[in-house]
Amino acid sequence: MSEFRQDATNGRWAIIAPDRGKRPHAGKAAGKRERVDVDPACPFCPGNEGMLPPIIEETPSADAVGWLTRVVPNKYPILSDADGPPTDPLASGYGHHEVIVETPQHDADLPDLPEQDMAALVETWHRRYCAALALPGIRSVQLFRNHGRGAGASQGHSHSQLVALPLVPPRVASALAWASGRHEDQQACATCAELDREVEAGTRLVELTQCFALLAPFAAGSPFEQWIVPRCHRPCFSQADAQERAALAPLLQSALRRLASAAGAPACNVVFEPGAVPDNTERAAHWSIRIVPDLTTPGGFELISGISVNPLRPEDCARQLREAL
Repeated sequence: MSEFRQDATNGRWAIIAPDRGKRPHAGKAAGKRERVDVDPACPFCPGNEGMLPPIIEETPSADAVGWLTRVVPNKYPILSDADGPPTDPLASGYGHHEVIVETPQHDADLPDLPEQDMAALVETWHRRYCAALALPGIRSVQLFRNHGRGAGASQGHSHSQLVALPLVPPRVASALAWASGRHEDQQACATCAELDREVEAGTRLVELTQCFALLAPFAAGSPFEQWIVPRCHRPCFSQADAQERAALAPLLQSALRRLASAAGAPACNVVFEPGAVPDNTERAAHWSIRIVPDLTTPGGFELISGISVNPLRPEDCARQLREAL
């Protein structure tokens, strides 16, 4: 039997509909990654710098010969800050769009990275996130990675993207308004309260560390969706301290390995939320990372209603993810 569920942290609805998983062709097969160290046609591979826009920054490798991460402007940007902030940012398409190349190795994905390389990537994400927030006229920063063609990736080489906007996107604003309302009613952060309940119950908890909880959310919109939630109240990823950043690297790798084992390495999106903390929302906002696999195809109902339909119970997914490693 289907079940309506509402996310207590952002107000979004999902329908858990196990019978939908019995439909023909429900779910997507995982794509195969090409196995090659360097692709001469890939602009992100070492030696192909002539294909790139000017490099913004690099994290040098331990031997100072190569690099671990590299940041470049997006060659096909959604928004541009080339001419600086205009008088009317919204009319001009002002913003900032960059690519974070996560490893020099063409065929490596995040779970494959050595511990120190993954730690360097988290530091790069954090540094670039903070730098984008400081740009003039910017009100929100969206940090995300698309892994696999089904999740929107146009390049096979492991990378993430950052888009800085002169506005707070409606979906983000709606979630923050919901969280602010819950905070006003309960005099507590909705995410902190929900996290306490999840840790105590354990049903949807996948992994628990000193700094973070990895869980399958109650109102998951996708099979095997996972959230990484800081246990200490932090409104924005920019406020994550050094201990949390160090702890995030191995946990994100663990989450992706669990997903690969339980669901066959599907394409997925990794997104940092909320991406904006407008005035008067710091007590209500609580940052997190959502890992959303590309295992179902939204149809007309999802598009018109804004309600996700998930054919797998999050509790069952959490159990499989716990047992995956």
